[in-house]
Amino acid sequence: MAVGISTFGDDANVLNGLVEAQRLGLLTLGLTGGNGGSMLQAGLDYSFVVPSHDPLVIQETHETLYHVWWELVHVYFEHEGLLT
Repeated sequence: MAVGISTFGDDANVLNGLVEAQRLGLLTLGLTGGNGGSMLQAGLDYSFVVPSHDPLVIQETHETLYHVWWELVHVYFEHEGLLT
C-alpha cells in the first residue's frame, strides 16, 4: 500500500511515487484538498479530497483521517481470528 499526501494534489514527487506504486501493483491512496489536483486524475485506487482551499483545514483533516486509520488498523490486528 502507498499513501500520498498533498495539500492540493499537485506535488510532482508525491504523484510520481504513487504512479510508481501503481506500476508495482500496490494499493494507492491519495489525500488531497481543493479540487484534488493532478492526484485526483491519476486513477488511484482511493482518493480523499478535503473540499477546502484553506491549507490549515486540509492538513488538519488529513491528520485526523490518518489517526482514525491508525486506530482502525490497531483494533483490527489486536483481535485474534480476524486474519484467519
